Amino acid sequence: NNRDLVTVLSCCGLRRHEVKALHGSDFGVDEDGNAIIHVKSGKGGKSRNVILHGSDEELKCVTKVMSNAGSGLVFPDGIHSACDVHHYRAVYVWRAYSSKERNPIPKEDRYVCRKDKKGVVYDKKAMLYASQQLGHNRIDVIASSYLYDL
Repeated sequence: NNRDLVTVLSCCGLRRHEVKALHGSDFGVDEDGNAIIHVKSGKGGKSRNVILHGSDEELKCVTKVMSNAGSGLVFPDGIHSACDVHHYRAVYVWRAYSSKERNPIPKEDRYVCRKDKKGVVYDKKAMLYASQQLGHNRIDVIASSYLYDL
């Protein structure tokens, strides 16, 4: 029933209030040819451009959903309270992180986890990219709240 919503959330990782305020006209393409969504009022009222990450089929679906909305709200009926938006943000983080992850990771750019994720190593530059796409600028937020086994 909510395939379009799940696809949009998984491809852009928006917060609940950001998706509620999403208009079809917020969709575009950046100077590098990446499909983007312009978030006008993110956390703290900050705006940002979010690069979409997903399969070709998913990106076509997002393009269709956004263009069908025109200049109106993309999801005029809102989002059901049972929708696990945080999970779809985590899916997006993995996609964004994976798109920038280097292998092997240079020694100076290794983020080594502790506690329950002891021994897990992430790429700091890829983490920062994913963090910025979510509207954060700290890699520790990504490591503790989003990079977990899905």
